Amino acid sequence: MQVEQISVTESSADGAVRMTVGSQVRNEQDEPAVVLAAREILAGWRHPDDFDAVFDEATVYARRPSHPGVLVTDIPGCGRWAAVFSTAQRLAHQFGDGPFFVTTGADLLAQLPPGVVVMLDPGDAHRFPVLRRVVPPTVLAAMRRKLLREQRAAAGDAQPDELS
Repeated sequence: MQVEQISVTESSADGAVRMTVGSQVRNEQDEPAVVLAAREILAGWRHPDDFDAVFDEATVYARRPSHPGVLVTDIPGCGRWAAVFSTAQRLAHQFGDGPFFVTTGADLLAQLPPGVVVMLDPGDAHRFPVLRRVVPPTVLAAMRRKLLREQRAAAGDAQPDELS
């Protein structure tokens, strides 16, 4: 069980939704499907390709810039990144009080230009990069097959890789 703190209010002056730390208890079974999928994939219990559909349907939260758009950070040597969160609580824990927006994973990706990596829940053990706007589908599929082979090898699974 995790204890996090948040309260959500709407400012009438600018219409922005703002978060402030308050109190809430979250159980494992209360986690969003996207968090559970990320954890299962990272543990090798689920295929990496499953994440795309789960992320597309997920509700995600992100900091709202002062102008319409998505906050993207240019990290030298690592490219352009946008941080999103699976819950308002995780966003508040990471950034504290401030304006934010809520959308689906699919809508978020549709707003981003090519070349931006989306990181789900940075700072959490289940953090998961969404690479579809950066890596061509065939390269992404090859990366996922390699990850699956490595997970199987680490687990001592001698089954042939049906994904090769």
